[in-house]
Amino acid sequence: MASICAIHRFNDATVRPVKRVHSTSVIDPLGKRRAQLTSISRLLVKAARRLEVSAPLHPIASILRGMALHTRQDLSRVGSLRPASPAALTTMLTMVATLFAGPRTMDAYQYIANYVGAFDDQGNPMPELRVAATGKWKAFTNRMLELLETYARLFAAAWGLFLLAASIYLLATGRLGLNNIQFEK
Repeated sequence: MASICAIHRFNDATVRPVKRVHSTSVIDPLGKRRAQLTSISRLLVKAARRLEVSAPLHPIASILRGMALHTRQDLSRVGSLRPASPAALTTMLTMVATLFAGPRTMDAYQYIANYVGAFDDQGNPMPELRVAATGKWKAFTNRMLELLETYARLFAAAWGLFLLAASIYLLATGRLGLNNIQFEK
């Protein structure tokens, strides 16, 4: 979902005057969109990794990795220095959205796979897109770490809400105020 939102932001971006990158004096015509596209590329690899946790060597994971590689290659080409978004990147983003939305026909999968060069003539994933199969323990550990991260975020949010509610209650009942706080001198 995050990658689809990032795609939407990229496609809605209008061509603006050339801006300088913050940390250096290098002029980048894509500006913030280059960072957004790099983020989309990372999210595609992350989605492929998550897909392969439940189904090792999934063909859509190879397509996602191919899309990420294709996007990184397009960003490293001289053509990405033009002020307008390169057509190849716009096409790639449309394909990403199509893949995540679920194409109507199997032909769309084949077209996308051919466009990014995800498979060889025999239908096997290209060697640069293959990832070593994840062992059962490693997959289990990864899933548990993801759950732990999710629960840690939920706990932090719940604790913040509790502290806010407790502060409001104490302020409303008069038990907490500036007069009650003692400052050290």
